[in-house]
Formats: sequence, structure tokens, C-alpha cells
Amino acid sequence: MQSNGLHNWIEKFLFARTRSIKPDGRPLYAYKCGCADYETLKSIVLSALNTSLWNWPAPSEARFCLFAAETWRRCHSGGPWKWETVFRELEYYVPEHSWLSKTVENGLRWWRRPLLKNRVGHREFLVTIACEGGLPLLLLQKENVHLYRYFRQLLTAYHLERKSLSCDARQLAQRLSSIIPQSLRHDIVFSLSGDLIQNIVDLQEQVADAPDPISALDQKVGDWRNLLPLPLEDDTIERLLRNLVNEARTLSITERQKIRWRRFLILKGEEWSIEQVLDLPDRVSGSSLQAWLNSTNIPSRLRIFLYTSKGPEQIALLTRLKGEGSNAVFRCEVLRRQGVKLSGAEILDGVRLRISDGIKDHHLSIEGDQEWGPLPWSFRTGEEDMEFLGEGTIKSKVPKIFVLAPPDGSFEGDGSFEPVGLSLGTDRMLFEITGKGEWRHPELGICRYQCASAEESTETFLLDGPRIMMQLEENSPFQGAPKLFVINNNGNRHRIDNARLEWRPAGLSGLEWQKDIDECMGEVWIRYCDDEGSQFLLRKVRVVPPSIRISIEKIGIKQNEAGSIRIVGLGLCKVWCENIPGCHFEAQPISDGVDILSFSTHGSSITQFSCSISWSGGRSLILQLPFPRQGAAFVIGGNSIPPGGKIAASRLAAVHAIIQAPVGEKYFHLTAEIKSRNAAYYSFSLNESIYLDGRGRGQFDLHRIQEKLSSMLALTGDLDAVAELKILDIMERSLAAMEVGLFELVFIPDYASNLLTLPINCIEQLEKSWEQQLNIKMIKLWQPEAEPLLLKRSGASVAWTVPEELEAGPWLVLGEEGDWPRFRPVLWRIDGELEPSTSLLVQTICEQDRLTRQNKFHEFVQQLGQNPDHPDWTFFSDYLQLTRRYPASAFDLFRYLIKEPEALVLGLLRSDDKDFDAIWSLAYQLPFSWHLVPVAIWESAASRFIFSLRGALSSLEEGEEMVWQTFQTIRERVSIRQPFFRQICDWLSLSLFPGRQLENSELCLAKQAPQIIFDLIVTEEQKLQARHNANEHYPDGPLVMECLHHSDYNSEFSYKRLARPYRPVRCAPFVAAQIAIAGESYGESVLFELQKLRNFDREWFDSAFAFALCLGLVKLSEIPMGVSV
Repeated sequence: MQSNGLHNWIEKFLFARTRSIKPDGRPLYAYKCGCADYETLKSIVLSALNTSLWNWPAPSEARFCLFAAETWRRCHSGGPWKWETVFRELEYYVPEHSWLSKTVENGLRWWRRPLLKNRVGHREFLVTIACEGGLPLLLLQKENVHLYRYFRQLLTAYHLERKSLSCDARQLAQRLSSIIPQSLRHDIVFSLSGDLIQNIVDLQEQVADAPDPISALDQKVGDWRNLLPLPLEDDTIERLLRNLVNEARTLSITERQKIRWRRFLILKGEEWSIEQVLDLPDRVSGSSLQAWLNSTNIPSRLRIFLYTSKGPEQIALLTRLKGEGSNAVFRCEVLRRQGVKLSGAEILDGVRLRISDGIKDHHLSIEGDQEWGPLPWSFRTGEEDMEFLGEGTIKSKVPKIFVLAPPDGSFEGDGSFEPVGLSLGTDRMLFEITGKGEWRHPELGICRYQCASAEESTETFLLDGPRIMMQLEENSPFQGAPKLFVINNNGNRHRIDNARLEWRPAGLSGLEWQKDIDECMGEVWIRYCDDEGSQFLLRKVRVVPPSIRISIEKIGIKQNEAGSIRIVGLGLCKVWCENIPGCHFEAQPISDGVDILSFSTHGSSITQFSCSISWSGGRSLILQLPFPRQGAAFVIGGNSIPPGGKIAASRLAAVHAIIQAPVGEKYFHLTAEIKSRNAAYYSFSLNESIYLDGRGRGQFDLHRIQEKLSSMLALTGDLDAVAELKILDIMERSLAAMEVGLFELVFIPDYASNLLTLPINCIEQLEKSWEQQLNIKMIKLWQPEAEPLLLKRSGASVAWTVPEELEAGPWLVLGEEGDWPRFRPVLWRIDGELEPSTSLLVQTICEQDRLTRQNKFHEFVQQLGQNPDHPDWTFFSDYLQLTRRYPASAFDLFRYLIKEPEALVLGLLRSDDKDFDAIWSLAYQLPFSWHLVPVAIWESAASRFIFSLRGALSSLEEGEEMVWQTFQTIRERVSIRQPFFRQICDWLSLSLFPGRQLENSELCLAKQAPQIIFDLIVTEEQKLQARHNANEHYPDGPLVMECLHHSDYNSEFSYKRLARPYRPVRCAPFVAAQIAIAGESYGESVLFELQKLRNFDREWFDSAFAFALCLGLVKLSEIPMGVSV
């Protein structure tokens, strides 16, 4: 039927585009069929149809697919998506579906292109052909405005989500379908739009920050337009493309403020060690945070946690300095003094980062966060240390590299492979490699190396895919075989479709590698290698069948009542569970699965148990399953904390509250009550709701209340105070309890023997490696910035010796594990003659007589509050740094400072970015509140500060303008922390800067249209109601309710229409505002009650307080007209 001439047409067509007569697997639109070729192809296909529909050879089927795809691109202008569009051009009837399916399937196979399937696995023949053609030209011209808006939204969404390994551009396109007309909402448009945007982003990253990315792509990737599913013969489409590429450049620049891990090989003595260092920027933009959190709403404070085998640790704090939304600027404060640096086993066990907004935490996917695999690791010489190059097979442009190789392997080849030394903690040997060769290992396979290569290995690989959602198991098994992803040198990740992955069971050695990756299950090795067997990736993972389903069928409530978990979709396998103390299990086979019955003694605090599954061929794994019995527990590191157990507040991020209740229960309560030697704090408590899912399962991560609880403990001023945490059911029965303190361990000081010892109960809490982990030191309280003195252990006992002949003065003993302050500080005073000092603060700290010292502290803080140029402000800044890791209540200075709020306000006004956060946080560590500072004190401190600043800048021509800009910077910085500061600053500016124009002033609004402020308060109350349900427990406030009877209290905010339990929370911000406006005195009991009420809903308290303060400030002064709103 087919002549050689016609057969040669397709070969000529390919050769003109690829210099090959065989297809290379690219989409059909990428071959860019021109008008002349299209007309020739049309006549060839029509001739073949008129000859016969049957027994077409593969080239004929391939030509039909090309013609159909190109016709769809040229001719579809809207309406139904049907085969008629293709055959109308041929003036030929639409053949039967059986012919179409066979021809399309065979033709696509010839082109080496996949046949698309829908979500339920049905083959999509027309959809595939339309996607192969690219976006239809006529449709793009007709719907240009709608599609460009759609593409822009999709581009922004893809930039936000693409670093998530589960990101699928096509699914994003479907999610945004409401933007385009109904006629365009089709899988073909979604698929092609997703491909278009993904390709644009990938291409733009190749030219990074080039000012003209189109020209840069023309030079670097000449045929880059052929990679896009766009018909570029039209000027309108070319403009659309240019706009999208430029938009991608803008998004890329604003996003790229790098957080990354860097990996090094360093020499320690005579041994080599690996290190992993976290690079954190000093400033982070709002647009970057929006990308990391996949959200446009970013709170003013966020925390970054490092998760290691020891559990989570807060390592950085992000605080908004200025701006809103994507234009915001955040300061990144690293909490580890020496930065985040990991080494040895801590790295090999795996690390990850998460960022928390206080309610949810999000995985932070960054460059260099891949695990260290079992293949050899390569490094190249840098400016100081050797930096990580890659794993497995490597090409490098440098003449030599260094390779850390596992034992039992051997090198061979033309290059040299010289041993250098052993690596500390990795059980590997370091080799210096030049030239070309390979490393062979009986189990790990082959890796090849080439130095002085024309190419450089810049990509790394990882496996990822859907996982079973398990409680408290971060790396739960993959549900089905994982997919391969490649990570480029910009840290961006992309899935490699149709990657050749091989696998074999991990429990047995010497087995053959298997290529049917979809059949792997159990604990397995998976590798990625090229046709010659050179390995680029090798990982041990756990995989369960994709069809697996796990459900809780019944919750055991009574002692002898079994709970039941059902697992189906496992295939032919064996399932068993080992009994554990207080519990036993029975596995009962059912159709396509198993029911596991769980029995437990009363009061068991177990939250999960292990289930072993094995298949034929040595495949097996262990699953962690939720315990299907009613109960609750506090869990750390997968283990339940025993009743009454105690941990430090700084470790609270590692603790989870886990609940299992009968299906139908809605929520339980988590309560915290402070126990302190100070009776004023007994009523200081916290109550959080833990909402349960449809299975009756609930989890509450305690890092959500870590700052709040730490503040509650520190505010007592009692370093030995504890918070008793309980999980209560709806009947308020306690199901689990634990204690949280500021510190976990305490020293027993023996001043006579110069020893610091640990009591037995503290020794029992030490880990096996405590000798290497603990760091006991002493600092000079009168010189806190000086190098600390490290203490040595006293022989074999768990005690440390304080050296004799120390410099006279007060020393503080600190016990830390890394940067974690694990021990309660101990004051150790050395008697003797003190070095003379001109600093009043140093003299005060070193004063030995307690009563004299108290008087001197009073005198000092008064002087500080009166003098913005006091010489001890610098020393105060050094002292302030201690509060970043230890509670301010541990230091006398800060306990006296809060009694002179003018000094605190002055310190806040004159602070830089570093000190501002530390001074601000004193309100969370001491019995003090910024809300309650009298406005008269704000006015007095601000007047002194501005007067001093004007004096310092008076000789400069722009001096007054610089003073104004400084004030504006302060206004923005403090207003970000609390909205009411804007009103304070605007009120202050009326006297400090008369005649200056104020922008966006609520103060003027309150003067000109007070009803608007009242309406805003009503709106905030409605939001308060929406955030809390009717069954939620509202805290009481008897002292606040007493304040409503004061004659100067605004009765409009008494909320008499409501029942008594709901009034204190609503009235609290108005009582606080009245205290600040009138400068009323108050006791610590009032302060703590207001703190408790604010903790219930900070958003309501802060917003209502700001509006109430605004109304009160209007009454204090006449607002000049002409101030802009």
C-alpha cells in the first residue's frame, strides 16, 4: 500500500529537524510542522485513507498522529472537543473507535510518546492527540485576554508550590479553572497549560537574572521555543510568551533569598569529618515566605525548627520589620550562637527543616537537604574546606576530586586513586582521584569518575511519592513505588518521567536487580543508573502496595473490649504483631487483608504499635499503626511520657498530645496550670481545644503553645515554677498529665568543696552520651560578653569542679547541651577585692550587700530612664543578650527594670534591630505588659529621646529630616509588633513634630468619624465569635469585671447583653486601654488576669485595645485639622 517515496517523507521531515531519521521522544508540537509540510502530510494521510483503513504500517499510523495533532492545533477554535475537527479538514467521515484507538496507540508508540490515561486508568486517545498538538492557535487568538490572565495566575501558583515534591502543574491548572470561560475548562487545556508554565519556569532558570531573558535564551538555548506547546507564528502569541517569561523572571528574583545546606569535608587532627552548615539570610522578603508557606497571609512572627534524631529544635526566629504582603521584610535571627552546624552521626541520621506560624508548620524544602546515601561521596577543593560535589557517578571539570568511599570497594581505571586517610564517624576511607576510572563494590555496584571533564555534574537525585499517612512517623512508607526527581543547581526539583529504576529486597544480599519497579514492596533498595550500570542514586526505602488501605474499625473502650484495625490491599502476605507489656494483639485474616484486634489493660498510655508484614521473595517491612483503644498520651520521640514526667519548656517542640476516642467525639481539652511559690500565679492557666478527626483521632503539636507556656512560667519570676499539663475529655476527666519547667536539670552547689553535683533523679535523665554533649561553664555577671570559663568533671563522678583563685565577683554557672540551656543557673560568688569600675551598672551587680544592691538597682534604672545617652546603655545591651536563652527573671537587673517603665520605653526607642526584639520580649518573660504602659510615660520617654537625637544631629543640614525619618522607622517597627503603637506614635508626633503630615492615621479618623471606630470594634467582635464555638471554655476574669464599675470606664463596652462567662474576654482590652490612658496603678494579679484573657484570643484583644486606645487618645488632645486620613 505504501510507496518508498511516501515512507521517506517522514524520514526527511525528522532529519530536517533532528538530524536523525528516528523520533527522539519529544512532543509532536516540538517538531514544528510548517504550512508546506502540513499540506503534503494532509494529502498523504487522505491518500492512505482512501486506499484502505486496515493493515497500515507503523509509519502511516505515525503520520496520521502527526496530522491529527497539527490539525487540532491549527483548526480548533472552540466548541465541542471531537474527532470531527480532524476529519473535517480531510472531508472524510470519522472512523470507528476501534480503528482510531489502534491507530493512535501504534502511532504514538512509533513517536515514542505516551498515551494519556484519566484518573481511573481509562485511555484518552483524543485528549492525547490534542495535547501532542499544543495549544490551538485560533483558540489563543479568540480567548487571549482570558488565557493570559489564567497563565499568569498559574505561573504565580506554580512558583509558590513547585518546591513541594507533590506539585503537579497540570493539577494546579485544573484548580484555577474558574478563571477561564466554561468552554475552555477541559483536560486538554489543563494539561497543555501546565506543560507551558512548567517549561517557561525551567527555561527562565537557565538564564537566571538576565535583564532580557528572551535574548539570553536565544543565545543559550537556540531552539527553546520549540519546547513550548505554543504556535509562535502569530505576533499576539509571541507577545504573550514574552510577557510570561518576564513575569517568571520577576517571580524568580523575588523568591531567591537562599536558605540552603552546605556540606563540607574537614580535617580534624588526623581524621576527616563531614559537616553540614545551614546558610540563613539576614533578611527575608515577604514574597519568599509566601513561596515557602504557599500562602499570601504571612504572620509577623515565624519560627524555623530543625528536626534531627534528637527531635525538633527552634533554630531561627523571623520577625517582620516593615512592609506588608509580598513587599514585607523579615529579620532572620539565628538562635544558635555559632550558627547551625551539624556533624557526624547527627547528619547521617537525617535532618529536615520546618517553618511554623504558630498554628501550622510546613516542610521547608531547600537546597542540600537530601540524605547522605550509601554510595561514595565526592568533594572538590574550595577556598578553605572541601565542599560536597555529589554522590555516586560524578564528572568534574577540576583536575582532581576527593571521594569518601565505603569499605570493601575497589578502584580501577586509567586515573590515580590515592588513599588519604580515615573519616571520623562515617567508617569510610578518603581517596584523592585524578583522571578517569570506576569504583566497584560487591553490594553497592559501580560508580564512575571523570576529572578534567568538559562537563560538570550539577544535578542530584531523590525519590519521592505518595506515602501512607501515619501518626508520628515522619518517613512513613511509600504507597506504591516512588518516583525519581532531579534537583538542579538552583535547588529546584522536577520529576523524571519514565526513569529506569531498579530494585531488590533489602534484607537479603546477592539478589538480582529487578526492573519491574511497580512490583517492589517491603523494605527495598532502589537505584537509578544509566545503560552502562553507572549508579547515580541508591536508597533504602519502605514501600507498600498502592492499593493498601488502613482503617480503624472499632475503638476499644472497656478493659476487655478489643479495638480493631483493618488493612486491605496487601496482596498475598503474612501479618503479625508482637505483644508488648500490658497489650496483646490478634491478626485475623479477611478477604484481601487482615483485621488486627488490640487488647490492653486499663490505663495504658500506648499510642501506636508495630505490625510486621512479609511477602514472598524475602520482602518485608514494619508499619507503625495507631493504637485503636480509647486513651491519650504525651509523646516524645515515639515514646509516651510517663504520668508526672517532666521536661523543659525549651524541648516542648518535640512533644505531641495524642488522643484516640470513639468515633463521634468532637474535641478534647489540653490544659496548663502554673504551680509556683508565688501565690499570685495559681490562677494563671491555659486551655486549648484538640479537635478530633472522623476516626476519633487527634494530635496537637505542643510547639504551638511553647512560647505562650514559656512566657507564663517566666512571668512568675520563679525559676522553679512548673506548668502541669493535662489532656481532659469532654467530662473533664484527666487522661494524661505531665509537667513542664523552665529547666530540666538542677545542680546541687557545694560551695565549701567547690563542686557542682547532680542529684540522683537528674542523673537518671541523662542520655548515654551525656559526657560529650553537656557543656558546663561559668560567666562573669559583670562582664557577660567575656569568654566563658569551661568547667571540668571531678574524676569519675557526675560533678564539676569550680577552680580556685577565680577573679572576685558574681559568677553564673550555666549547664547546656549544645545551645539548649538544660540546667537551672546557679549563682556563684567569689569573695575578694573587686576591680574598680566607673560603670554604675557594674558597681551595682558586684555589690555584695543585698539591701545596698537593691537600692543601687533602683537608682540605676531611674538614671537610665532619664538619660538616653547614659554611658551604661552599651553594657545594658551586652547584658540583654543573656535573655535570648535564659529567662529575664534570672537576672536582678531586669526585675528592677520593669519597675521603671520609662527606662524600658527609652531602651525600645533607641534600640537597633538586634536589641529591639530582646527588649520587646521582656514583656513575655517578666510581670510587665507594653499594653499597660501609661501614655504619659511614652510621651516623656519619646520627648527625651527625640531631644537627644536632635542635639546629636543639629550640625547637619538634613538633621531634622533625619530625626523625622528615624521616628517614622520606629513607628513602622513597633506598629508591626502591635497595632496600638501606631496610635501612640501618631499622638506623640503631634507634639514632637507639629505640622508634619500623618498618613493613614486612625487617630484622625476617630476624631472626625468616631462611629467608624465603633463599627470596627463590632466587626472584630464578630470575628471573635466566629473563631470560637459555643462549647468552648472561656476564662474568667473577676478583677477585670470589678474595673467595669469605675466611674471613668466607658459603659458602652461592658457587654451587659451577654452571659457572665463571655464578658471578661470582651471587656479585657477596654480595661487595659483605660489603665494606659489614665495611668492607673494596678497589681500583678490584674496584670496576670489580663494576660490570661489575652492568651485566649490575642487577635481580639490587640485589635480592640488599639481601637479603644485610639478613642481615649482623642480625648487627651485636640487633633489638628488637615491631618490626612
